[in-house]
Amino acid sequence: MRAGGPDGDAGCMTAVIEVHGLHKEYGDTVAVDDVSFSVSEGEIFGILGPNGAGKTTTVECVEGLRKPDRGELRVLGLDPLRDHAELTQLLGAQLQESQLPAKLRVAEALDLYSSFYRAPADWRSLMEALGLVPAQVTITGTARPLPPETESALLRTAQEALANVARHAAATRVGVTLSYMDDEVVLDVRDDGRGFQPQPQPQPRASGGFGLVAMRQRIEAARGTLDVESEPGQGTAISARVPAGPRLADTGPGEAPAGLARAGA
Repeated sequence: MRAGGPDGDAGCMTAVIEVHGLHKEYGDTVAVDDVSFSVSEGEIFGILGPNGAGKTTTVECVEGLRKPDRGELRVLGLDPLRDHAELTQLLGAQLQESQLPAKLRVAEALDLYSSFYRAPADWRSLMEALGLVPAQVTITGTARPLPPETESALLRTAQEALANVARHAAATRVGVTLSYMDDEVVLDVRDDGRGFQPQPQPQPRASGGFGLVAMRQRIEAARGTLDVESEPGQGTAISARVPAGPRLADTGPGEAPAGLARAGA
């Protein structure tokens, strides 16, 4: 990345990021060549360029994750290296690559990231404000691969059921259970929300999509059945049953196929 033209006129806006003469080399390769720019409060700022142009190096220097060879940087008035501990309390960053442990639950991840801050926001209140409901996911039996159309039907059914909980149920809890039995696999989604009175023939939603109708069609296309139990004020339980695939000795216990595991994430 080479130095561009003069900094743009930020007017009376406060600069929250200031970069002057940033330079970084890796051996004989110049990754960032004396770059200067500033970002004002409220401004959306992007860095564009081909692979190897120095975009990631520049951002990592701004975040204090990489030490520049020379140049001056200020973020919210702080030096990203010297004041790194303080800056991490003020700066949010999404790394280019990151991964969480496969067995880590959503609530555990939120607790973990909250612990990084001295005065974190209450993530439970944020979930409530955003209409999100924590889900308890349980897998029982010995997991094994399923035919693609069966796995897709269960995944889409779980997604639709959870979307309905978020949009309509006003629930405080929801449980997702995937049970591998000898001859069938059962997906149960239960919530403690407002519930409703199921109709003999569920009607399409006016907003698009068919809700229970589409769920039933997907499961029946996979040679399965869908049952819905609900009462006003008593929550809702949706149970989808499909034929199971053959057992495989090398399939680990308690591990769902990748697509199905994502349904409760």
